[in-house]
Amino acid sequence: MQVGGYSAMGHYDMSIHAEQASILILNAVFDLELKNVNQDKRNHPAIDLIDEKKGVAFQVTATATPQKVASTLQKFINNNLHERYHTLYIYILTEKRSKYNTSKIRNIVKDKFNFDVGIHIVDYKDIMRRVSFITSVEVLSRLARLYEQLSTPLIKSQFLQNTSKYSFKKPVSYIDHVKNELEDVIGHENVNKVPELSESFNKISALENDLQNKEKELQEYKDANDGHKKGKVLQDILDKAYVKAQDEYNDIRRAIELEKETVNALSLNIRRQKEFLDQIDYDVASERMNEARRLFEAGEYAMVNTLLNYKGRQDYISKKLEERERQSTELKSLANEEVLLALNMLQKQDWHLYIQQIKAHFEQSIDLGGYGVNSFQYSYFLEDIKEKDRAIDILHQTLAHLPEKERENRAAVWERLGKLLKDSNKEEALKAFVEAVPIYEQLFDEDRDSYEFALAETLFECGSLYMQQSSLEHARESLERALIIVGTLNKRADTNMQKLAYVVLMALGSLHQQLGNDDQTTSYQVMALYMGAVISLDNPQKELFALLEAVRRFRILIGEKKEGPHSDVIYNYALHHFIKIQKWQSREDAFNTAKALEKLGLYLFVEQEVVGASVCFQGALKIFRALNKKGYSCLAEVSDSLKWVGFIYMTQNNVKARKRILLEALSIRKQLSENEPVENLSKAASLLNELYDNSFIGVSPSQYYKAYPFFEEALAIHKNLDEKYQQPNFEQWLQLLQHKSIFLSRGLDKTDAIIWYQELVHMLNRMPSSLIEFYEEEIQIAMHEVGQVLLENTGADHAFFLKIAKDIINARKALFKQDPVKYSAHLLWALLHVGNKLAEAKQWQEACPYLQEAVNMLQELIRKDPDKYHKDAVIPTLKLALVYSKLTDHAHSVNLLTDLYNYFEVRLSENAQYLTIMVSIMISLTEELLACGQKEKAADYIAKAMKYLPGINDLKEQRRLKASFEELKNEYFLDK
Repeated sequence: MQVGGYSAMGHYDMSIHAEQASILILNAVFDLELKNVNQDKRNHPAIDLIDEKKGVAFQVTATATPQKVASTLQKFINNNLHERYHTLYIYILTEKRSKYNTSKIRNIVKDKFNFDVGIHIVDYKDIMRRVSFITSVEVLSRLARLYEQLSTPLIKSQFLQNTSKYSFKKPVSYIDHVKNELEDVIGHENVNKVPELSESFNKISALENDLQNKEKELQEYKDANDGHKKGKVLQDILDKAYVKAQDEYNDIRRAIELEKETVNALSLNIRRQKEFLDQIDYDVASERMNEARRLFEAGEYAMVNTLLNYKGRQDYISKKLEERERQSTELKSLANEEVLLALNMLQKQDWHLYIQQIKAHFEQSIDLGGYGVNSFQYSYFLEDIKEKDRAIDILHQTLAHLPEKERENRAAVWERLGKLLKDSNKEEALKAFVEAVPIYEQLFDEDRDSYEFALAETLFECGSLYMQQSSLEHARESLERALIIVGTLNKRADTNMQKLAYVVLMALGSLHQQLGNDDQTTSYQVMALYMGAVISLDNPQKELFALLEAVRRFRILIGEKKEGPHSDVIYNYALHHFIKIQKWQSREDAFNTAKALEKLGLYLFVEQEVVGASVCFQGALKIFRALNKKGYSCLAEVSDSLKWVGFIYMTQNNVKARKRILLEALSIRKQLSENEPVENLSKAASLLNELYDNSFIGVSPSQYYKAYPFFEEALAIHKNLDEKYQQPNFEQWLQLLQHKSIFLSRGLDKTDAIIWYQELVHMLNRMPSSLIEFYEEEIQIAMHEVGQVLLENTGADHAFFLKIAKDIINARKALFKQDPVKYSAHLLWALLHVGNKLAEAKQWQEACPYLQEAVNMLQELIRKDPDKYHKDAVIPTLKLALVYSKLTDHAHSVNLLTDLYNYFEVRLSENAQYLTIMVSIMISLTEELLACGQKEKAADYIAKAMKYLPGINDLKEQRRLKASFEELKNEYFLDK
C-alpha cells in the first residue's frame, strides 16, 4: 500500500527498497532461496528475483496494468528465460487488477511454459492468504519478525537516514499521472485528442489555481486574526471572513474531486474500449467495425462516434433483433423439446432398447439450438452408454461454438471435458482444467459465493493431474490455491465444500510426502484428520469414510496398525477441537458437539474402530460433565455417555470398570426418575439388564446367583411401569425375558423356568395385539430358547403342561418356517418330547398328534436323506404305533408297524441284532392284525417269524419270542 502511494507521487525509488524487503518475505512464504539479479545486472530483462535451484523467477513491479504483464511475459520468452526458469511470478507491489486478458496472455505464452493469471500474478492479498496456511511455527515466527522489522516507523527512519541513497523526483501531478497511464493504452499523441478529457484537465488546473489562491487568502486571514487579538469587533469580522473563505475552499476541493471522478470514469472507459477492440476477431468483423478500430487507433474518437451512430441505425437494429428473436426463440424451444423427449425416454426401464432414438433427439437438439446446455446433457448420456469419445468430441464442438462472453458455460464445458479425459488422456485433461481455471478466476472475483466451489474443485483436479505427471511444484501451486479458496471453512460450511477441502488436504499431504517434507506432510495430514472428523460428525452414517480414510492414511504415515498403541493419539488429533470445550463455544454448541461425538462413536464402534469410539464417548462424557457442573442440566446425557463408555469396557473385558460406570449411570437414572419416572425408570431397567449380563463374565457358575438381583430389580421396574403408570416399555420387558430365557436354556436356575413362563404370559396378556404381531419373532425366540428347560422340568400331568407345549411348539414351528435348516432339530425334539411325555402319562389322545407330526417330519427328512434319518424314525414310529393301538386305531398301527417290518427285512444283513428287532416288531404287528380281524395276514407273519427264530443267536431271547408266538397261536388259531 505504501509503495502504491509513493509510486503515485513519483517516488519510484521506494519500489526498489520494497523489492529488497520483499525477498525475505517471498522466501519464507514460497519456501524459496531468491536472490536479486539486479545486483549483478541493472534492470535485468523481465525478472528481478531468481531461485536457480528450483527454477523459479519473480518480476517485482508497482505497475499492475495488463500491458505491463504482457510486456514482461514477452521479454521473458524473447530472452529464452523460460528454458532456465519453469515458473514465473509477477508480484504487484501495489494491487493487481481484477481482470487480465487471458486469451492475449495465452497467445504470448503458448505452450512454452505454464502461466496462470490466477496463480502467477500475485499481490499482498495473495501473500497474506498463503501466510494463513503456513503451519510451521518456525516460518511463522520468522515472518512475524520480518513484518515487525518492516513496520512503518522503521521504514520511515531508514527512509530519513538514507536520503543520500535515493534521488527523489518531483511529485507527479494528478493530470500527468492520468496522461501517463493513458499513454500505455492509446499512445501519447492521442491523449490530447479526447475533448472531454482536455476540458476536464483545464477545469482541474483552473480549480487547483483557485485552491492555491484560496489557501493564501485563508493564511492571510489567519495572520491578520493573530495580529488583532485585542480588537473584538475587528476579530469578529476576520472570523466571519475566514469561515466564508474556508467554505469556499472546501467547495473548490469538492469540485476538484468531482472533476477527477469524471476523468477517472473517462480514462476507465477508454481502457475498456481498448480491451474490447483487442479481443475482436477482425477477420469476421464488418467493414464498419474495421474502420471504427482504425479511427480509434488514430485518435479520431469523434469520427468513431459519427461512423457508428449513422441515421436509421436504431430502426435497422430493432428490425434485425426482432427477426433474430423470432427465429431464435422458436429454434431454442424446439431444441429444448428434443432434449426433454430424450430425457423422458431415459426414464423408461427399457430405455436401452431406444438408444439410437435417444441419440437422434439429442443430435437434433444441437442442430436446432446450437451447442450449450443440450450438448452438456448429451455428454452425460454418451458417458452412460460407454461412448466417451463421442462425448468428448461433442464438448470440443461446443467450445468451438460457444461465444467467449458465455464464460460460465465455457468454464463448465472445459471442466466437464477434463473429467471425461482424465482416465484416458491425462495431458489433454490437464489442459482442459487449466483452460477452465482462469475463467472461473474471473467469475470468482465477481461473485465469490457462486464460483468458489467450481474454481477450487478445478484447481484440485489440476493439482491431482500434475502430481500424476510428477510435476510436483505445479501441483503444489494448484493445490495451495485451492486450499486458500476453501480455507476459511468451519464445521458449519457446505458439505460439498468440506469434502473438497478434505481431498485437497489429503492430496497436499501425499504431495509433501513425495517431496520428502515430513513436517508439512504431518501438518496437512493432521488438518485432513480434522476435516474428516468435521465431515463425519455431521452425518456419520453416510460420511464416516472421510474420517476412516484420513485415519488410515495417518496410520500408514507413522507405520501404525489398526488399533495399535498410537490409535488414540490419531483420533485425539482428529477430534481435538471437538473434545476440548473451547471458550468461544456457547453451552448449546458444546452440548450439540457432545451429542454429535456420541453418534460418531456408535458408528466407529460398528466399524470396529474401538479406540476411535472410545475417544468419542469419553470426549462426550467429559463435555456433558463439564456442562452439568456449570449449571447446564444434562444429567440424562451423562448417564447415556456412561453407558456408551461401558460398551468400550465390555470389549476390553474390563468387568469391574464396566460395572462401576453402569452403577453410576443407574444412580443418575434413579435420581432423575423422581421428576420423570417413566422414561428414566425404563432406562434404569435397561442398565440393570446390562449389569445382569456383566455379572456372568469371567466368573464360575457358582457365582451366577449374584446376577439375579439386577434382573429381578429390572423386572420389578417394568411391573411398576405397568401397574403404577400404565406405560410399560414392552420392548425392554420382552428383551429382559428373552435374555433370561437364554440363560435358563443353558442350565441356569431350571426351577425358575415355570415362573419365567408365567411372567412372559403376564406380559403378553398386557401387550396390545398389534405389538404382539410386531414382536412376534422375538417372542418366538424367547419361547424357543427356554422351551427345552420348560418341557424337561414340567410334569405331563401339570395343569398347564399342554399350554406350555403348544406355545413352545408353535414358536419353534414359526422359526422353522423362517429357517428350516437351523430349527428342524429343535422342532422335532419338542414334538417327540411332548408326545413321549404324554404317552408315558398314558394321555394317549393328547400324545397322538404330537407323535404323528414328529413321524411325518421324520418321513420328510428321510426322503431327503434316508441313510441319516431312517434309524432316527424307528423309536418314534413304534411309539406312535403303540399310541394308535391304545386308541384302538389298529389300522394306523398296522401301517406303521408294516413300514418298520419292511425297513428291517431289507437290512438284515447289515446288523445281526436287526433280526431280533424285526421279530419283536412282527409280534406287535401280529397282535394288531388280529385285533382288527385280519387273521390270515397274522398267520402269515407268525409263519414267517417261526422261520426267522432259529437265526436269533441269543437263545434266551429266541425262547421268549417263540413263546410269544406260541401263545398267539394257541389263543387265536387252535380250536377251542
